[in-house]
Amino acid sequence: MSIGERGFQLDKRQWIERHADFAYLSLETAELDVRYYDRAAIVRCVQRSRATWRGEVMTLAVRLSQVWIELPDGWQLAGIQFSSLDAA
Repeated sequence: MSIGERGFQLDKRQWIERHADFAYLSLETAELDVRYYDRAAIVRCVQRSRATWRGEVMTLAVRLSQVWIELPDGWQLAGIQFSSLDAA
């Protein structure tokens, strides 16, 4: 499940389909914090990026939170949430 910066929700299929029209031009990650819990991990960071969405260039600055779970065949992203940051 993905929760967008304006509160909208996307299930796995919708999130993957949305990326058909989305591409990163640049991506910078900072303030990385990873917390491990048995077979789960919480990852928090700040991401600043330039991207295209349906041909339109956009600049994004978000605080990102991810929930990862460890399965027998490897780690899987279980949830992701984006919170917009001020442009400053």
